[in-house]
Amino acid sequence: MKKDTFREKVKLLYPRLERIAINGDKATYDEISDDLGLFTRGYYLRAVGFVETHDGRPILPSIVVRREDGVKTFPKDGYFTMIRSLELGPDDIEEWDEERQKEWWEPKLEEVHSFWEDQDYTPPKSY
Repeated sequence: MKKDTFREKVKLLYPRLERIAINGDKATYDEISDDLGLFTRGYYLRAVGFVETHDGRPILPSIVVRREDGVKTFPKDGYFTMIRSLELGPDDIEEWDEERQKEWWEPKLEEVHSFWEDQDYTPPKSY
């Protein structure tokens, strides 16, 4: 069986993230990995973040968070690495304490949910 290419994996990830955003929900890293077989999910999420912000949309990977004690909480460190590397936030965001990062992230999550909630859009089954 042929391995999926990077582009094919990103195409699988997009509609999944869009559906979650439209529903005003969050996904965990494990849910994304398990559903799509993404073992290096950071690369795929970074690609989605780049395309979305390049096209003037909110940071779609903001909806992907860790799970603590069964509760969907807050992004992992890789999210803030992505933010810095794509120049979407402060240069020192990775050095901030978790509370400050959370205060920065929460409006980004709300932007994603508000954007997708207002869309008259049904994601395709696949791209």
